[in-house]
Amino acid sequence: MTLTGSNKNELLEIISLSSDSQSVINNAIFNTSDGELLEIAYAEQLEAFQEVGKRRDIDCILAGEKIFLQVELYKFADSPSMKSSLKEGLNDIKIIDTLLLKVRNPDEYKSIDDAHIRAKSRRNGLPDDDARKSFRSHATRLINLDRGRMDKTERSILDQRRKNIMIAEKAYIALQEAALGKAETKGDSISMGMDL
Repeated sequence: MTLTGSNKNELLEIISLSSDSQSVINNAIFNTSDGELLEIAYAEQLEAFQEVGKRRDIDCILAGEKIFLQVELYKFADSPSMKSSLKEGLNDIKIIDTLLLKVRNPDEYKSIDDAHIRAKSRRNGLPDDDARKSFRSHATRLINLDRGRMDKTERSILDQRRKNIMIAEKAYIALQEAALGKAETKGDSISMGMDL
């Protein structure tokens, strides 16, 4: 299956493991013959995350991560610690989304810049705002997840999600630079689109 030509909504549908895939997952839990179908669903999900990463679109990356976390929370969270971690991840995405709106408006983001005047509240001359802290927090959370019960494809999905979060953080930093008039021309293209 190739997802290169897929639109954003199609990719997000695959990431969410649509209702068809969900029934396969539920059956696979009780019926090992559905294990192959489960592996196919996860392989498609991995490919969707990889395609989202290739597009380097911060909005698509964050939407995919939010959908994934919501599905995990409402369908698979089976312990208080897992629920807490997923809720923290969703909170991080919410914080990033809120500041993303502000960083896209240079006049509004100026107040954030002014609030981070001390050297230790800046990184490379830019505000170390709550969005950047949330990117780091979420990436760390993905690194620290228990991989013991995951198969190879699930670990690959986790690794790709972490890579995507790092791509989104770079896009956010580029938006900060643009908002504060510090943007440099770089050969590495990152989409900072707003078409979600």
